[in-house]
Amino acid sequence: MSINLYEVHIYTLCDGWINCWRELGQDGTVQPCQYKSIKEAQAEIDETIRDSQMAVTLGEIEEPDDPQGYRIYDVNNQIYVD
Repeated sequence: MSINLYEVHIYTLCDGWINCWRELGQDGTVQPCQYKSIKEAQAEIDETIRDSQMAVTLGEIEEPDDPQGYRIYDVNNQIYVD
């Protein structure tokens, strides 16, 4: 039985929806970030949105990230989760 994995995809003008979030794997290689549940992936999106809103408050950026610019992708079934 395989474990379902999920990714957070971000919309880019050049490449459309892609997973550009990376992490250092246990073997020392850089790998795409993947999550074991939709809830985990959504929590990462929520944290990113909160961070961007804080950056606006601090005057570091002018506009927060748009939540519509993020989607959760089911890696095993190769579909987006709505």
